[in-house]
Amino acid sequence: MSVSAWFRGFDSRLAEVQSHTFYAPALGPESTVADLGASAGWFSKTIVDRFGARCFAAEPLPDNFALIPPHPRITALPVALSGTDGRIALGVRSDVHNSASFQSFAGLPERDRIEVDSVTLEGFLRLANVPRFDLVKLDVEGAEFGVFDAARDETLREIGQLTVEFHDFLDPNLGPRVQAIVRRLQGLGFAALRFTRHFHGDMLFLNRRFIDLSDAELLWFRHAVRNMRGIGRLLERT
Repeated sequence: MSVSAWFRGFDSRLAEVQSHTFYAPALGPESTVADLGASAGWFSKTIVDRFGARCFAAEPLPDNFALIPPHPRITALPVALSGTDGRIALGVRSDVHNSASFQSFAGLPERDRIEVDSVTLEGFLRLANVPRFDLVKLDVEGAEFGVFDAARDETLREIGQLTVEFHDFLDPNLGPRVQAIVRRLQGLGFAALRFTRHFHGDMLFLNRRFIDLSDAELLWFRHAVRNMRGIGRLLERT
């Protein structure tokens, strides 16, 4: 193991897959995971391989959807997550890899537009035909605000943990909306942990109803583990 990898994996209870941090001990073969914004399914595949969990992967772009590996523990659904059930327009970029955005961000190139099927978080639960998720990974290129705005408190309270990429790093004006979501989830009983130095590109929300951690452990994650990971990232860059 390299020195940088050791720092990045300083506390193995907090796993990181594709820049999404989550609490690994809470996952196992009986767990259900929502991979929202699945791209080619790398996150789902890793979760299945490491924990044996059942994954439900949402990916609206046809080229990406076709790359999700067939697996008996992965159910792929060709939908986008947003604040509405129905059809929505997405801007698509293929300059580096296929990605889509629900909104335009300053400084990014113009995108082709396509229409795709869209569901809310409750709508995705109905499609998956499960009562709740133990882990929700949310990486939906700006649509996360609509997803949270439309989600009922009762639905969010039943989620074990959420790992979210907020896109305020692309538009700093989104900062107040991120903070409002953080406060809402904290009010619903979640502990909020940020693992990026600036903005909120890697946020973990742990539901303390389901994940029993002491205040001291949360403090350890929030400061010691985060700082060690930051050192690991710096070492990788150099």
